[in-house]
Amino acid sequence: WGKPTGLSGVRLEATVIFDVSSSGQLTNIRLKPSSGNRAFDQSVLAAFSKVANAGPTPTRRSHTFEKSFKMVD
Repeated sequence: WGKPTGLSGVRLEATVIFDVSSSGQLTNIRLKPSSGNRAFDQSVLAAFSKVANAGPTPTRRSHTFEKSFKMVD
């Protein structure tokens, strides 16, 4: 993930919720909640669009995960 430029001094946070299938495919990627800043939110979602597959899960079952992204100085 690359933090977007031009947001210096702005504190932002967005949480991404996503599913990983047993084979490792990322699906149902969504922000909850959004940071409220379009550039920041799009940078976070763009990072997930670059990941085609995370590899099989250790349990060979589907899982839902949450990951927070923060923009702080």
